[in-house]
Amino acid sequence: MQNCIDFFEAKTQFGELIERAMHGEDIFITRHGKTVAKIVPAGTTPNSESVKAAGLRLRNLAKEMKLGPFVWDEWNSYRDIGRC
Repeated sequence: MQNCIDFFEAKTQFGELIERAMHGEDIFITRHGKTVAKIVPAGTTPNSESVKAAGLRLRNLAKEMKLGPFVWDEWNSYRDIGRC
């Protein structure tokens, strides 16, 4: 069974999609060929403690790699390359 479904089909099969999600399946909703939404089983989103732990691991990794301070102006200049 595929896990991508068009927006219109999702509207008509919503109950079935909820059942599939309840059984652990991630469902991707598409519109014009692009994924626009995702139905996931309840309880699969990360809790705040795991997010904090991931942030701490990233900070420690940055220190180990001696990356130096984060400079927003430099980041924004990279982001804006190629923009009009």
